[in-house]
Amino acid sequence: MLKKSLTLRLKNHLLLHKFLVINLDQAKEDFAKERREEASEQVTVRINSTTTHGFAFNVYRNDEPERIKYIGEISKDHLHDSCTCHSFMFGNSEDYQKTHPLPFQCKHNIAAHTSMEGFL
Repeated sequence: MLKKSLTLRLKNHLLLHKFLVINLDQAKEDFAKERREEASEQVTVRINSTTTHGFAFNVYRNDEPERIKYIGEISKDHLHDSCTCHSFMFGNSEDYQKTHPLPFQCKHNIAAHTSMEGFL
């Protein structure tokens, strides 16, 4: 009887631990996405052409508005979103791609999508 009780308590404890770890990971992702959304308001993005999936964009330096810093592409379904920034490259790791159906959204992708609301 005592062994069954301890086994049941251990199983419940492990389930609770797994639930908390999953929720903590999700909370970290949500917080990081909120920070990227806030940072996207400071990004200078210009749409420069259409592509087969959506639009191509350029990100310009704030201190030199004529100088391109990064380039990228956005699509309506987010499946073909890309950017040449380090954040996008690092964020789309193999582990991220295995656990998420859509590509990582850097602040440049978020800014481009925001500027193209209604067109995509």
